[in-house]
Amino acid sequence: MSWKKSILIYRKEILDITRDKRTIISMVVVPLIGIPLIFILLGGFMSKQIEKLEEQRYTVFVVGAEFESSFFGKLIAADEIDFQDFGNDETNARALLEEGDINGILIIPEKGITDQINTVEIRVLVDQSRESGSIVAKKVKAILADLRRDISIKRLAEYDAPESVLTPFEWKVENVATDEKMSGMLLGTILPYIMILLTLQGGVYAAIDMTAGEKEKGTLETLLVSAVSRIDIVLGKFLAVMTVSVISALISLTSLSVLLVYGISYIAGAEDPVGLSLSIDIGRVLLAGLMMIPLAAFFASLLLTISIFARSMREAQTYLIPLMFLVIIPAMMSMVPGSELSDSQAWMPVINVSLVIKDILMSNTDVARIAITFFSTALYASVGLFITMKVFQKEEVLFKV
Repeated sequence: MSWKKSILIYRKEILDITRDKRTIISMVVVPLIGIPLIFILLGGFMSKQIEKLEEQRYTVFVVGAEFESSFFGKLIAADEIDFQDFGNDETNARALLEEGDINGILIIPEKGITDQINTVEIRVLVDQSRESGSIVAKKVKAILADLRRDISIKRLAEYDAPESVLTPFEWKVENVATDEKMSGMLLGTILPYIMILLTLQGGVYAAIDMTAGEKEKGTLETLLVSAVSRIDIVLGKFLAVMTVSVISALISLTSLSVLLVYGISYIAGAEDPVGLSLSIDIGRVLLAGLMMIPLAAFFASLLLTISIFARSMREAQTYLIPLMFLVIIPAMMSMVPGSELSDSQAWMPVINVSLVIKDILMSNTDVARIAITFFSTALYASVGLFITMKVFQKEEVLFKV
């Protein structure tokens, strides 16, 4: 093994990468522009759609309006919902609701409401499989809450009781989390998942081009007969793929951190959706980026090992699809509510990095688990590199056509 020759191969591969538009797109353009643009466009579109649904006027049939005409009159006065008397035919009203012809049903009990001393039940039927169902339920509940308070105040007046009887106490919830912790919560949920996927994706095209691509172009044989050992060739290619993956991870980390912290209000369609000024700890962001280095090395070894078995670039892409799916599930651990890194999970590949980055960004720093995660991932990368070197020693693999 010669480090000088390995660096020479590394420089050669990096030069080829900079000339390959597909690799540049996956390594730089996608994490720097593509992903943030998708977040912005999707977030803006969703907020506009929700606003549009909120502004619509919905129709709700009232069954049993004759049992409480004064109450029904107050319902009609509501601006946001179009309440219509549908007699006592609940069956046909349900059929119309299921077909989507109306947005909800409000059922008044036969014994009425205002003349009752005991609590009565008003049923509100909606179809929550439709987007409008939850909105209608929320609006109807708000209207009913106002009417219930009006009736309660009227009853209190009959007994000369003050309105304060209805509110024996008030409460106020205060968030003790710092701006840094709130930012970490936002970043720690989605950022690890996207970083891991982009780290893998960033090295895919580079690994394919360095293995199956060279087979297809006929340049692999020339490289193998040169005065460079196969170990040097593997090490040079491995470092090049790892470099591309790390760069992709760091670019995605930077762009998404800026987007989520400074662009979160635009995405949510509000000026201050969480009620505070978001901020990030640069040191923690850098530590999160550091954790991606051994993972990028692990991915580089996997990508090279799998791709070298392919006879063409298209075949290599087919081989790597299952790997993408295998990585998606453990990468999503950061998005699972209540997920925290345990001692056993610190040894599980991909899962450990996903959860440790979440903990780092949320200021839940456990030095021992961070060290175990870094060490275990580096260990898996070393084993992967060893396997890659063994595979590159097999003639039937290298010259498979």
